[in-house]
Amino acid sequence: MTSPSPSEEENKRLHDDCYRLLRAEVKLQEWRDEEVKQYERHLLKQTIERGNTSDALEKYARTSCHQLCDKVLEVLPREMRDAIYQHVLPASPIVMNIFRNNACRCKSCRHGKSTLWDPTHLPQHLDDVDYVPQEFYRELVEQLYQTTTFDFEEDFQKIADFRINDAGTTDIVPVNYPLNISILIKCHVYDFAGTSSLGDQPGPSRPRRALLTDLEALFGFKTGTNIRIHLQVDSIPGTEKEAWECDTVVPFILPTMRRLVALGMKVKLCLEDGGCELVIKDDGVTMEEIKDQFEKDQEAARWSNMFADTTRLGKKFKLILILLQLHMQQNMDVTISETLRNTGTGECDCACGQLRKRALRTLSEESICKARVAALQQELALLEKHLASITPTTQDAIEQLAKTECRQLTHDIMTRLPREIRDMIYVHLSTRDRELIEREHFRVTLDPLTRLYSYDFERWKAQHFPAHYWNLQYVSQLFFRELVENYYRTSTFLFGDDPGVMKRFLNADEMKLGVLPKALVSSVEIRLNAVSHDRGSFRAYMFGIPKSPERMREALDGIFELRPGAKIVIRFVSEAKTKEERDAHCKGAMTMLLEEAQVEKMKMYKVKFIVDEGQVWDLTEAMKDELMAIHG
Repeated sequence: MTSPSPSEEENKRLHDDCYRLLRAEVKLQEWRDEEVKQYERHLLKQTIERGNTSDALEKYARTSCHQLCDKVLEVLPREMRDAIYQHVLPASPIVMNIFRNNACRCKSCRHGKSTLWDPTHLPQHLDDVDYVPQEFYRELVEQLYQTTTFDFEEDFQKIADFRINDAGTTDIVPVNYPLNISILIKCHVYDFAGTSSLGDQPGPSRPRRALLTDLEALFGFKTGTNIRIHLQVDSIPGTEKEAWECDTVVPFILPTMRRLVALGMKVKLCLEDGGCELVIKDDGVTMEEIKDQFEKDQEAARWSNMFADTTRLGKKFKLILILLQLHMQQNMDVTISETLRNTGTGECDCACGQLRKRALRTLSEESICKARVAALQQELALLEKHLASITPTTQDAIEQLAKTECRQLTHDIMTRLPREIRDMIYVHLSTRDRELIEREHFRVTLDPLTRLYSYDFERWKAQHFPAHYWNLQYVSQLFFRELVENYYRTSTFLFGDDPGVMKRFLNADEMKLGVLPKALVSSVEIRLNAVSHDRGSFRAYMFGIPKSPERMREALDGIFELRPGAKIVIRFVSEAKTKEERDAHCKGAMTMLLEEAQVEKMKMYKVKFIVDEGQVWDLTEAMKDELMAIHG
């Protein structure tokens, strides 16, 4: 049985439904395409704006940096510019390893340059002539050269390329400046007597003459260069390395070292890492003088080790000597007894004579050591006594020198630097982000001499401002005045809810400027708590009791002493549990704390009323209308 064919009306209805759905799909697709195009246009516009903003910021940064550097070059003398360069550069001294071209890890080599050292040791932007003038960059690189040790390790082939490296420019090359150079000679790589080639240099050793050829690369540096040559050998026992190097390697390279010294370079030989250091003082030094210097250093090292051991032993030193003497005597008695039992009369006499000589020699050496130790201890006691006697005089002289130099420095600052740069210095020295002023500021401090409590602002100032630039003995009166003015003008002062503290602080010229702080202070912050936990019963201590309106108003006493335009932040803690309670507390607190006339007067200031660190009331607008939530 076949299904009935659909009627013409059914076909038409299906056709209309399909047509309607297809039209809806096409319309939705058109809407989607239009939305995508609008989003792409908006994204492209934002990208262009972001690029324009970035370009504008970069252009502003270049202009500002260039202007600042030009002003530094124009206003400051070279000595103060060098001090700035030392502050900008990494902590000195630094050691910079020189890499091969094919293994260079510096930023410049990754960009395709052929530099052998990393100019990115300079801070960001300072190696870009778009940000700093050429003269500023030149002086900065010169300072970097003076405070950097360039370590070539054992690769002499890198020296020639390094000398002509331009450090990112075309005329600032290391060969034009005296540098600090460090080089390592691995003696076992060359065919010196008593060495053999080890893991670092497979195959046969290089001839010794090749070492002299390698050292010729050092003659390309400028007069005054400090050259530090480290000797290292791995095929000699540890206790004999320095002596072998002094007897074998040093005589071989000494003529080359003399030639370097004759050219005005300063050469120092280091035997093994941390071992003896030999200074080549002049071009006429002989091997005998070097050996004498080596023996003196070895003797000094032995005595230093002995004194270090003696210091560690302390009071046990004498006891250890006695025990050693008893041990030696017991060993001697045992040896004599065994000799008497195992030998005849003639052999016994011979053995006894040898033992007697040995014992006398040992006791003589011990007596000499004891006498020398006693003499050194006596000399040490005299030196300590002399040091204790001259220490007060030395401290006084240092203090007088510090006062003189500080006053001279502050005089130069006041006479040479413009007010803008001086203000930057004052901000660095005296500005404090959160300066807390409490009741203790005006109460009592402990006198260190009498151990009594009394109020003394000078003693409080010495404890609160320990730096020497707050002392008029170190700085001039004008420098101190500008420093204190900046302290009041740029610091933010915090006050609690103690009554009368703010008013007394603003009207007390503690720094003896002749100007009250209220004429200078431009930023204060007051913290009010609507609930007190430090009074009343146990319940009040645990859950708190509301503070009286009079006490809270007293905490704001003195707020209208500030100059117009000052920034005032009032942080109000309500301990409310819900937003509705907090809003009610805030509106009531603002009505209670400030009268309508005072609110009108507060428009002279930049005031923020912050509630529970989450709600900010702007008193310059309608007092009860707007409340905005600021989180974070």
